[in-house]
Amino acid sequence: MIYKEKGGTGLKADQGLNPFVSLLFAPDSEINTFPFFLNGGLVYKGLIPGRDTDYAGFAVVYGKYSNKLDKPVPEPTEFSLVSEITGSEDFEMVLEWMYKIQLTQWLNIQPDIQYVIKPGGTGDIPNALVLGFQLGVSL
Repeated sequence: MIYKEKGGTGLKADQGLNPFVSLLFAPDSEINTFPFFLNGGLVYKGLIPGRDTDYAGFAVVYGKYSNKLDKPVPEPTEFSLVSEITGSEDFEMVLEWMYKIQLTQWLNIQPDIQYVIKPGGTGDIPNALVLGFQLGVSL
């Protein structure tokens, strides 16, 4: 935690700002689609007064495609999930904003907005705005 709200007890005891980061390095680009993958961001618990168990977050996700993908792949067969590569994959990046609303002790909803930069890594597909949500039930 890089920032903690003062005077918190009970549900407010762990309110504040938490960073996160992860790095995946899988150097065998012959078999790994993303030999380099990085994500990081910030999550704040209790950002809005009176919403002590809600979470607000922002994340950046970056994946560098393998340079071995520049070579065309064979046409897909009837049982293959591989499709022909139309361009040279470089990277893909996602900016994500979320807010987890704790409705009850066992029910939450989490709206989510993502902005995808260079979907598929080639630039053949325009950048995309993705809206979604998750519904969580804890039994």
